[in-house]
Amino acid sequence: MQSSSRERGHDYCLTTVGDKVFALPVARLLRVLARDTCALQADLEPPLLGWSDGAIPIARLEHYLEGLAGGAGAGERVAVVDTGAGLLGLALDRVLGMATIIATEI
Repeated sequence: MQSSSRERGHDYCLTTVGDKVFALPVARLLRVLARDTCALQADLEPPLLGWSDGAIPIARLEHYLEGLAGGAGAGERVAVVDTGAGLLGLALDRVLGMATIIATEI
């Protein structure tokens, strides 16, 4: 008996910002970069921090999540995701690994 994709779950990249853990859908995650490989610029208007490879804008993840307190610094990793309207880099503290999560478990 085959299970549906909903029962099998979907793959996520588990990341941290401060003491909170977030799951980014892998279908939209293109790559994870070390912060020092990105051109972070302190003089940019928030939420932008800089660019990766001179083309991908980078922002702090907490800028997009209402009520997320704390987000000190720019993070150690930048996850490059496809937003559907272009590429965006999200500054994260750490990447913990990959997980398959069933929708009912979220």
